[in-house]
Amino acid sequence: MLGKEGTVCPSAPSNPVCDSTGKGDTEEPRNGTTSGINQSIDWIKPSKGHEERFLECKSFTRRRPSWDNWPSNANILFNTLQRWISNPKSCLLTLEARPVDSKRARDISLEIIDFIRLNSQFHVIYTLSSPTGENDTTVDILKNLVTQAISILPNLQSLIPQQSTDNEDQLLDLTNNILRQSKNCFIVLETTNTNCADQLLRICLDIIQDRNIPVKFMLVTYQRSQLDGKSKGIVESVNLPPSQPRNGRTVGKRQVLWRRLKPQILDSQASGKRRIS
Repeated sequence: MLGKEGTVCPSAPSNPVCDSTGKGDTEEPRNGTTSGINQSIDWIKPSKGHEERFLECKSFTRRRPSWDNWPSNANILFNTLQRWISNPKSCLLTLEARPVDSKRARDISLEIIDFIRLNSQFHVIYTLSSPTGENDTTVDILKNLVTQAISILPNLQSLIPQQSTDNEDQLLDLTNNILRQSKNCFIVLETTNTNCADQLLRICLDIIQDRNIPVKFMLVTYQRSQLDGKSKGIVESVNLPPSQPRNGRTVGKRQVLWRRLKPQILDSQASGKRRIS
């Protein structure tokens, strides 16, 4: 997507630079489609597809009169994101937010997903919470992640059993097995289902202990995450502070941060891809 002066910019919610040329709510799916999934494992498809949820979140974001304030620690957030993308040892980024700030955390996750997809060759596997308050079950979230992975990497379909199951433990094992083989992917996880988030954190920590697996996770947590000492050096963490009173300079500051930090992120992604491919 091109902004002013031909510069590439993320499809940021309510970003004046992007909105005039941004795509509408009928964007084509960019993470592969489920049409190529073998009918014998059709049971793995979730009740709502990931792209349907993505466009739903983007639509709700655009309908708001103005986007919620960019966090006051935006520089810290962007610098942490930069380290997560560029440092081969940094495999997991946790964004800690309060439940009342779930809208802003979801919007930031949405923007990061869009940014990576528009400005790199990496695939992004993700889950986003419902903007309408719909409760996503752990089973549906896990099926959604697995479906995305096997749509991107069809050879992974052989790992899916033909016998259907809604057993959480079996699906957690399957998700762990599939995601650890989703090489060269960014995996962004934002859900208000705290039980599922805890399970996903365990999967992330289990996978990143193997330093030879080229996959990077970002996980939004709505409660204080308990990271053990083994995670030191490979996990980046940043807090999302409470929303502050609105001011007219917020959007402008946010645009400057994207423009200033984006080239560093792009350069890092390019060099990072060479390192992990």
